[in-house]
Amino acid sequence: MGASELKVMALWGALFLLFSTGVLAEEGGKAGSADPYVVVCPRQMVRTTSGSQIKENYLPAVTNPSQWKSVLRRTDSLKFYISAMTSDKLHKDSNEYRRKLAKLIKNTGLEVCIEVGGSRIGGGTPKLGDKAGEFSAKRDQKQLQKWLDAPGARLDAIVTDHSMMWYIREQTEKDIPLLIQEYIDYVVEMKKWRPGLKVGIIESLGYFKVVREGKTYRQTSKKLPPLEFRSFLTQVLAEAKKNKVTIDFFDVDFGVLTITAKHGTMQIVLCFLQ
Repeated sequence: MGASELKVMALWGALFLLFSTGVLAEEGGKAGSADPYVVVCPRQMVRTTSGSQIKENYLPAVTNPSQWKSVLRRTDSLKFYISAMTSDKLHKDSNEYRRKLAKLIKNTGLEVCIEVGGSRIGGGTPKLGDKAGEFSAKRDQKQLQKWLDAPGARLDAIVTDHSMMWYIREQTEKDIPLLIQEYIDYVVEMKKWRPGLKVGIIESLGYFKVVREGKTYRQTSKKLPPLEFRSFLTQVLAEAKKNKVTIDFFDVDFGVLTITAKHGTMQIVLCFLQ
C-alpha cells in the first residue's frame, strides 16, 4: 500500500489514523484536496455505576453549531454510536433525538459515520460460526434504519468496533480464517444493503505483533493467538478482494502511544500501512 493511500482523520477527542483504498480521498467534504478528512466525534454517552447513559448536554450543544462554528468549518463528517442512536432504553423519546440530529445533518450538509459492533454482534463466530456475518448485518441494518427514517438523515460510512478481536481470547490460530471470512461477509451484506456505503475497521494494535525495520512490538498478552499486524490485514484485504468489496479505512484504537513511546506514533503507524 502506497503512502498516497494513507489518510489522516482528526477527531474531536481522539486521533484516528486510517488507511484507505483511495475512495475516501476522492469523495467527501474535501474532495480531491490535500486536506485531511475530518470526523468530529463528541461523546454521546457516559458510563455510570448503573450503566451507560446519554450525556445531558450532548444534544443541546451539538445541535447548536454556533457553539462550535470554528470546528464546523473544519469538519467533513459527524460520527455517532449505534447504541446511542437506536436504543429506545437510553432515551425518553428516541425518535425526537434522531429527528434533531437529522435536522442538524440536513442543515449543515455534513456526512455521517456510525460506529457499530459488526460481525461480533450476537456472539460472533464462537457462537454463530459461519452465520455470524449475515446475522449481525441484518441486525445492524434493522437498527440503522431507525436513523435513516428520520427526515434529513444520511449514512455515508460505518466503522466496526473491534469486530474481529472482541472474542479473540476465546479463539485459536485455526479460527482466524473463519473470523476474517465472517467479517467480510458482514461487509458484503452492508454494502449490498446500501451501495456506496464506506466500511472501516477499528482495532487496537496491542492484539498484534508488529515488526518494522528490525524492531518487534510484541502482543500485549501471551494468551492471544499469534497474530502479526501486516499479515492479518493482508488476509483481510485479500478476502475483501475475493468478495469484490473494499475496506475503506482503518482506525487505530487506543493503546498506540504505549507501544510507540520511543519512536513516535505517526512514524510507526505510517510504516505499518505502507
